[in-house]
Amino acid sequence: FSCSICGKKFRSGTSLRIHMRFHTEGHKQCEDCGQLFQTRCAMEYHQSQRHDPKRPRNFVCELCGKGFRLSSILQQHIRLHCKEKRFNCAECDFTTHYDGCLRLHMKHKHDPNRVKVECPQCGTLLASNSELKLHLQRHAGIKTNKCTVCDKSFVTRSQLAAHVRIHTERSFECTVCMKRFHDKHKLLRHMVVHSGNKDFECPDCS
Repeated sequence: FSCSICGKKFRSGTSLRIHMRFHTEGHKQCEDCGQLFQTRCAMEYHQSQRHDPKRPRNFVCELCGKGFRLSSILQQHIRLHCKEKRFNCAECDFTTHYDGCLRLHMKHKHDPNRVKVECPQCGTLLASNSELKLHLQRHAGIKTNKCTVCDKSFVTRSQLAAHVRIHTERSFECTVCMKRFHDKHKLLRHMVVHSGNKDFECPDCS
């Protein structure tokens, strides 16, 4: 299905009809990011959620510490990390996105001159007191690393980072109500709700 005005292609007639309204009904465009909306109300909601400077940045990236106003924006940011170059330790299976983190890892984990600290429970030798503290938390099952999206907690930051990637799979977002979907087809079916067709209602948004 192809738009006769701009040539953009779509997989279904429904998504094409939704797109055509941008041409026929006069769409609204966000001045900050250029995103298009069918109504001024939808655009203003988007601006208040995405671009309001007063909105606190409570969603923090566990990989680089950068803060964001919405969990969905944090998830998009985390996907950028996944595309970055990876730095691998030659001594163990440690991997990171940053060369500085690798240097720090080598200093704390593999420096032969560092005094090792022994775990009183299992005898494992650790590089520092802070590592011993984290190691003892694993023994006790203490989970201090909390997911900002679903509040699930983990013992280590690496476990949390792996978990956060689960949320990033929901990468298709409705531009009207910000609901997220696993795939494009579910998003397109959902968009019918906002098209004015009363035969279809979303239980979350209606």
